[in-house]
Amino acid sequence: STEDCSIALPDAGMNHVAAASLLLAIGHAAAKSLSQTREGGSAKNHTGTGLCGIATALLDYNDAGMHSFCGSGLDFWWNWGVTPRKAYSDPCAAAKFVPMIWGSDDHTGELARTNASWLMGFNEPDLWGPPAFPGGNYLSSGSFPWNFHCGSQELAKSWQQLVTEFKATNPSGRVISPSMADADPADVASTGESAACNASPQTPQEHLPFCSGWLKCFKESVMQLQCGATNCWEAIDVLQFHTYEYEAQLAIEKIKSWERLWAEDLSGSGGGAKKSLWVTE
Repeated sequence: STEDCSIALPDAGMNHVAAASLLLAIGHAAAKSLSQTREGGSAKNHTGTGLCGIATALLDYNDAGMHSFCGSGLDFWWNWGVTPRKAYSDPCAAAKFVPMIWGSDDHTGELARTNASWLMGFNEPDLWGPPAFPGGNYLSSGSFPWNFHCGSQELAKSWQQLVTEFKATNPSGRVISPSMADADPADVASTGESAACNASPQTPQEHLPFCSGWLKCFKESVMQLQCGATNCWEAIDVLQFHTYEYEAQLAIEKIKSWERLWAEDLSGSGGGAKKSLWVTE
């Protein structure tokens, strides 16, 4: 595969010692497998040169866990936040961290002005994901209409501000698209219908569970705005999505759908910048 991957770990019911052990075990296995792929080892049927990372809040305030991560061979980590949640003793913690701007209302220019090598877009703006219990965290930024409305001018301008200020601080920084939950069982890789998405109030009483064409709609909107020398879609280096399949073949089929439906962007064949593909959960 030519894709990059990020393993998302469940956070409930695990202490920091268990987290460190699990990270170390997963990290060694994933890094070894990817190394074989890169070097033409036992995974000789694969030709990709992807990265492998981990998504978890278990490393928050967990120096022992971070030490295990830094020795695992994994390439990056992220925690759904804009900063690591501790001053870690291992410098790899900052070097390999990928900040996420969780939603369009979740940043100011200061948050975009980071020295990180990567900047990750909004978390699942295509999905209704309210807290699982009263007072809990919202799971998806699509629970709010200003993120769910993929074609809105306000959302596009928020993206423009985010990308422009990030690039002004770090011209060589790479931009990752908003992350798609891609929950439509029709498996359309966020290229489906979106008209109803822009009108949905996204309230507990009246909401759409997902937006089938969020990323395609977002592309059409942000292409109209400039982000430095290019438009705000071409400023994106990586497309990302999430998949929670429990069988390998189903996950492979979903990845292939993204490769097929976004082939022009992934190959650069339409004259735009060639993008890569990350599976981040």
